[in-house]
Amino acid sequence: MAGTIDIETIRKLSVKQRLALVARIMATLAEEGTEPAFSPEVDAELERRAARARANPEEGLSLTEFDQRLQARRRERA
Repeated sequence: MAGTIDIETIRKLSVKQRLALVARIMATLAEEGTEPAFSPEVDAELERRAARARANPEEGLSLTEFDQRLQARRRERA
């Protein structure tokens, strides 16, 4: 390992900063072609949900609709 990871330093980051760090780490895995594997149960659930979405597209939300609902929930909690 090139350097030492200090978990206490990571804990001092804001939630937004930590999520950005996780995203950057995941991106490096994808760039290297090494993506984490899901358990068979998670794979099966993802497949089930994808099949349902394909079979019932009218039940889904557009990205804009999803974002609007998410933002509304965040405002309610604030």
